Amino acid sequence: MEKKVSLKSLSKFALSNVALFLPIKTAFQVRQVNKTFDEAVYIGINCLYYDIQDQAARFEYIMETQFDSDTRSEHKTLRANELLINQVLQQSIQNAGQGDNLFKNFKELSYLKKPNHLIEKPIIAVLILLNKCPKIKAEVDFMKKEDIDEIWVKIRDNLKNKQFLNQLKEFDIRTISDPQIKQIQSLFANDPWMTVSWIRRESVFALNLFIWVAKIIEYIQVAAKLSKLGVKVIEEKRDQCLKIKSDLDKIKEMKEIFMKIKDPQHQTEKKSLKNGHKKSKSISQDAANSSKTPKN
Repeated sequence: MEKKVSLKSLSKFALSNVALFLPIKTAFQVRQVNKTFDEAVYIGINCLYYDIQDQAARFEYIMETQFDSDTRSEHKTLRANELLINQVLQQSIQNAGQGDNLFKNFKELSYLKKPNHLIEKPIIAVLILLNKCPKIKAEVDFMKKEDIDEIWVKIRDNLKNKQFLNQLKEFDIRTISDPQIKQIQSLFANDPWMTVSWIRRESVFALNLFIWVAKIIEYIQVAAKLSKLGVKVIEEKRDQCLKIKSDLDKIKEMKEIFMKIKDPQHQTEKKSLKNGHKKSKSISQDAANSSKTPKN
């Protein structure tokens, strides 16, 4: 005979195990709506907590045992480089928006018909990465100013876009293709003037875009090396576990606060304090009334 499961018990099971099926914070909110934070939920959270902790430890063990010291050392160096590149990328975007002595706002560059190629090329490179650059003819010669000017006329209006720099902040490096990288390399190749010192003389904005493009390409190279080593995949899984563990820590702290509120002694103290406040208020009211009583 099939055993019937009551809706009440099923509901309790679902609520007690909700943390397994929903994001931690959402699960906690669901439990709060239920008004009762029973021990089953707390036990479930603890089980999940220790399971996640064990998973993180296993990933750490894999990194330490399945990769030799040289690989781990190289991985650590590359990860440090990755972090530095990210910092430079953010700084270059910030610096690009500050203007310079020649151009107070980078939008002013859009009105130039034929600026120096040291201004044109970095901007063209950025727009190639953003997929905002029109198709460049196969026979283009990037060392000819006329060919660069022809591209510039088609792309300069992009600088009028108020969200131009935000596009760099939100840029998804995973969208870059090999043809884009090769095109940028061809754009800069064999040009002895394409250096930081020379570009700085023409435009701080162009300089920072040049740095941004260079660092994006460097980031791709670092990412490829990290992928080849294979440690990063395991490391990211470990970090994900540690993030969940951190969220669970916060929930456990909230649980302790909740239990403190439910604690009988705390409730008694709260009730006494409330009664004391009422009594004090009553005495104050009586005193106020007596002061208003007219004298005979």
